[in-house]
Amino acid sequence: MKKNLNVCLSVLLGMSTLIGNAVATVVMTTTPLTFTRLIDFESVGVLANNTAITNQFALDGILFTGSISANACGYGGYNGIVAVSGNGLGTIPPGCQLNQSNTSFSLAFSKDITSLSLDLEIWDPYRDDIFELRNDGLLVASFSPLLVPSDLTGYSVHAQFASTLDGLRRGYLNVDGYTFDEVRFTGNSSIDGSYLFFDNLRITEVPEPGTLGLLGFGLAGLGFIRRRKV
Repeated sequence: MKKNLNVCLSVLLGMSTLIGNAVATVVMTTTPLTFTRLIDFESVGVLANNTAITNQFALDGILFTGSISANACGYGGYNGIVAVSGNGLGTIPPGCQLNQSNTSFSLAFSKDITSLSLDLEIWDPYRDDIFELRNDGLLVASFSPLLVPSDLTGYSVHAQFASTLDGLRRGYLNVDGYTFDEVRFTGNSSIDGSYLFFDNLRITEVPEPGTLGLLGFGLAGLGFIRRRKV
């Protein structure tokens, strides 16, 4: 029995090592990540144009602070984007115009997150708008969606600007392999009028300790059954 328990512990430790050494990635792509929860921002019904977003989605386990609002371009204003419909959130000012001032917001989760996927459109010709991932307030990673790897053929160049500026990205922002409980965004919008819009937040949460305990008991049970059959 002791040998079997040692085997089970080794399996659990091996799984922990694999999870801890997972390769962290951030990409803009045409396919969302696999997820365990979808927040489509429709649970509160139709939001009025330019509604400031704070705690409306607290029951979904998320809180917003800062320069973030819903439906600046109207309810369903971005329905032309694949998989996007209804309420949409972003830093677009009233009247669906380019920003004239800097923007920033925070998205806090009630649980630790290991992956995130968003339907995202970002306009940032100078590539200086930044996302930060944080855990308990500490910086985990930071990136610009305009500078991460991308396979968005046909979506990356905005006709208003030269291709060297490459100001527009539209697709799925996929963040995987980090552990974080907050996303912060800072937009230097007063320089280039940058904005972002997003919908359909897909997340995978860190399993509760009880869930991991059940997994351990399950593996131990398998070891016990195997011993009985030998």
